[in-house]
Parts: sequence; C-alpha cells; structure tokens
Amino acid sequence: MDARELLGKGVYSISEVARISKIDPRRIRRWVIGYDANGKTFPPVMYSPVLKMDDTEILTFLQLIEVLYIKEFYEVGIHLPVIRKIGKNAAKEYKTNYPFAYNAEKWKTDGKTLLRFSDADMLEVAEEEDVAPGRIYVQLDNGQTAIGQFIELYLHKIRYVRDIAAEFWPLGEDHRVVLDPERAFGRPIIAGTRTETSVLYNLYKAGDTIPVIAHWYEMDEQAVKDAIEYEQSLDEALRKVA
Repeated sequence: MDARELLGKGVYSISEVARISKIDPRRIRRWVIGYDANGKTFPPVMYSPVLKMDDTEILTFLQLIEVLYIKEFYEVGIHLPVIRKIGKNAAKEYKTNYPFAYNAEKWKTDGKTLLRFSDADMLEVAEEEDVAPGRIYVQLDNGQTAIGQFIELYLHKIRYVRDIAAEFWPLGEDHRVVLDPERAFGRPIIAGTRTETSVLYNLYKAGDTIPVIAHWYEMDEQAVKDAIEYEQSLDEALRKVA
C-alpha cells in the first residue's frame, strides 16, 4: 500500500496500538488478524481488515478506536465470537466498515437492536464458542453493560464528525493531549500543534525542566504537564502488561 493513501487516516503498528490502548500486543493481534487454537482457525474480531505496508500490519485511527471499544466488551467478560457478531450487526445497521468507531450515542440508543441475536446467530456463536446457547444470552446482557461503560469512559474523550470518530482525547478534552488522524499521522500530540507528547516526555526524562521545555516549544506549562502525565500513564500500563 502507498503511504499517500493513508494520509489523514492515522497510521499505527500493532505495538503502537498496544501501547496507546494499554493492551498486550499479542491480544490485539488475535483481535485484528485472527488466531488458531485447538485445531481451529478463528477470524478477526474487528470487522475491517488490517492493512499492510512493507509487510508490516498497520491499523488506522478508526481501527484504534475500535480496539478501545472491543476492549470494553472483552473486559466485562464477553467472548470474542459474541463481540464479532455484534460488530457485524452494527456494521449492517450503520452501513460502515468501522462499526465500533461509530457514534457511541447511537450505540446507546440502538443497543438493544444491535445486541439482539436471531436463533441462527445464537447457534452460530454457541457452536464457535462451544457453549450452550443459553450462555450467550448472559453475554449479551453484559454487552449492554459494556456499551454503558464505553459511553461513560469514552464519550467525553472522543469527538465525532458525521457520527464517526474524528479525534481521541485520552485525558479528556479539559487536557491538551489529542490523537488526530489529520495531524502527525495520528500520534499523540499537544492540541493545536504537531508536537508529539513523546518528544516532550523524553526531554523531561533527560532532565530538562517543564518551564524550559514549554519555552522551547512556545507552549504553556500545563500542556507539557499533560504530555508528561499521559506518557507516564502509558509507561505504567506497559510495566503492568509486561
């Protein structure tokens, strides 16, 4: 794939998505590429296919948002086949290849419809998961909870344009850190600039003070503090995963 085709879409390796989402990269690979287990091949959970550049798998900004959404489902105990089917239902309902990047308010409104499975759906998921169909109902109930948790955690962190995620503010919009696919290939930056938070953080770790860094980059000290807070949270999450 030509890199020019990805301009404005954000570009992330699986390891970068893992760091931003604070998830083990091996788990993300299973979600976005698929995996083999017990002599069976399981398809990806994410609806849209992973792209490749120079034989390296890459994800776009919208796929990063989808990983965050899948994480919420997974962490309340919903099995991957159920999440996969919910994604397919939502893709059809919203007519998009990025159903989990669709406006969370729409999910809140349409959650019951999206999580209602037909008998055929239930049998398909139960067979793939090798469980009794009755257990799927429990997981669908958890799905309602996951939608609620996602909205609570992320609605004030994601800015939507025409109902599709356009910006991600990991610390909330009252802080200056943003991931914008239109800037710096979607890397975490200080809002209104192209300065990556990692650059500011590395200077701080090297011994430069916050006032000096702010002066060099012509920004207020709070912006530098936000960058440090964000990067430190990623480092802490990485240590826990390791």
